[in-house]
Amino acid sequence: MQATGTKAPAAAPPGREPGRLLKALLRLAGGKKKRRKPPKVGGLASLAHTQTGQSLPDVALLLREDGARQVLVNGDAAFWAEAERELAGFALTWCSTQFNDLAAGARNAASLDPAAFDAVVAGGADAGLRFRFSIRETARANPAIPVHWVGEKFEFCRGTLPAPSDADEVEALLTNHFGTFFGIKDPLQFRIEIYHGAEMRRFWRILGPGQSHLIRLGEHFPARRFPVAISTMVCHPDLTRGRHYRLRVCADVFWKGSLTTLHSAHEFRRDPEEHVEFRIAPERVRGGRLVMTVPNYERNLAADRGLEWSAGANRFQRARDPQSFIEEVRAEKPAESMSGFFDCHYRGYGGSFWFAQEPANAAPLAGFISGNHHIQTRRVDRTDMALAPDERARIETLERQGFMLDPHGVPLTGADSVLRFGFDCDAANPPFRDFLVYWFDGAGKLIARMPYAKDRPGTVFADELLDAFDHPGRAEARILFFTPDWLKAGIRRKGFKMLPELVVEHRGSGDRDVTEFQSSWRNLGLAIPDFPHWLTPSHAVVGRTNLLARARQGGGYRSALLVVNGSGRLDYAEAAGTEITVLNHDGAELSCHIEVPAFGWRLVWLDEAIPGLARHLAPTGVGTLLVQSGDADLNAQVVTLGDHGAVSLQHLWGY
Repeated sequence: MQATGTKAPAAAPPGREPGRLLKALLRLAGGKKKRRKPPKVGGLASLAHTQTGQSLPDVALLLREDGARQVLVNGDAAFWAEAERELAGFALTWCSTQFNDLAAGARNAASLDPAAFDAVVAGGADAGLRFRFSIRETARANPAIPVHWVGEKFEFCRGTLPAPSDADEVEALLTNHFGTFFGIKDPLQFRIEIYHGAEMRRFWRILGPGQSHLIRLGEHFPARRFPVAISTMVCHPDLTRGRHYRLRVCADVFWKGSLTTLHSAHEFRRDPEEHVEFRIAPERVRGGRLVMTVPNYERNLAADRGLEWSAGANRFQRARDPQSFIEEVRAEKPAESMSGFFDCHYRGYGGSFWFAQEPANAAPLAGFISGNHHIQTRRVDRTDMALAPDERARIETLERQGFMLDPHGVPLTGADSVLRFGFDCDAANPPFRDFLVYWFDGAGKLIARMPYAKDRPGTVFADELLDAFDHPGRAEARILFFTPDWLKAGIRRKGFKMLPELVVEHRGSGDRDVTEFQSSWRNLGLAIPDFPHWLTPSHAVVGRTNLLARARQGGGYRSALLVVNGSGRLDYAEAAGTEITVLNHDGAELSCHIEVPAFGWRLVWLDEAIPGLARHLAPTGVGTLLVQSGDADLNAQVVTLGDHGAVSLQHLWGY
């Protein structure tokens, strides 16, 4: 629900315990026990943390919620007897994939048409095998029929993506990527729930490897008064083999002709008492307002239901609604100069997002929207981050040996390009303003290193920095890599929240979007103790690329891939052969090959590189974007451009 807020304290409303259905959903999503972040085992999340269980009473609640009547039960004789007790009131048909059950009255599962039933339930002995069989047969008959499982230690992955109450539309692409990333060749069933304030709509979809489904918010909630969120979840005997429970859709949120592209959040199995706080630099909003979503997807709020937010000196608070899956707060940017930050804090979990809504300065755009997921950081500046002498000496040694720590590559597009790129780190905690900028030419050769003191707030664009680059090789510069000047700033690197953002701007309309800026501290060729690769130490030694997002082509929009082949090692010289593949909803592929030089970048417009792309993606104009390279660990973003001047940006991700 929308939070208007007052400056006066507000009393928390009395809460109600979740009903039986919600309790079942809570158990399916990980239970109500207080749990912190997953323990690490050999660099991976513990297998138990990615597993879940489900009982027949849980399934009965889901069946009733979905209005099922005719139910096919695949199980052994003991499971059938239990199903007759627990699923009383449904019209049940017993089937089995085991020959010995046929003598006891079961029908041969392979001879039945799942399309004749409202739902399928699999369990008992060999529950995993029965479930996999039922999914395969149902996918052929009708991929929208739910197939429920009963058992323990199934793996799950889930993600949630919220949007403001006044979003014109949200389109989220859900892809079965588990074959690409984990070798799971089974069709998988996805449970899709859409939340609107305290309302929820649910449906199911079975997708084969590489297949996708476009979720359109307007098809489920045509008229909206509250903020919304799209939740996607998949359960299977094996998914990630204990690596994680993240499931990401790639979504476009449309508002007043503009759009922002985002991926799902994945905060589950956490303590309702967990303290969440984050802050956003005021320059992220040039005018207008900041909308921050506040999740309660499990509807299990802690006793402390206070919600606080601010816009600089203007502070607000209210009580949260325990019945709403998703709420929002709106912070107007003061007309006068704003000091401090936008910020928000509460107790709970689920993953907040922020959206900047700004007035447009160029028709036909009626407004600009940009957005990103929150990053947990203290609202008040930290004073305990001084650089220790031993870390200072270590950084000095690395710089002498030819390393740039935490480099972020920003391309120089040139004045003839409609797009330009920049960065900011203004919400960093503690704040800092000192950088080192490394300039490279088109062949990946280092031109020079330049100190840069950021003397104003807001985004710094690459072409602006080029204007300040007084060097004979200036005309040859094609990309810059900026790093914090750790030594001059005197800030401890470990635990520091830099909060970098990559920004794209349309030169004509002024529309902007941002994404979480991933470091190019990769392709090092060796593991450096105390300065690991941001994912795992092994990736610093052996780099490769397997990244995912969405492509959009048609309806006045086109997408491009921005890919950077960077490294923290200055003598890095490996070119990266790269495959760009676009899959349509059926999983059919079109692809092209590009080469990206060391310390180089490419902006590849997909419709130019892949002939027939619009026809390939018809009728929705949306498909899965897959980027792969066995040569290097690339940094990649998808840029989407509208014919009317809208632009969006989102980094690709891997698992």
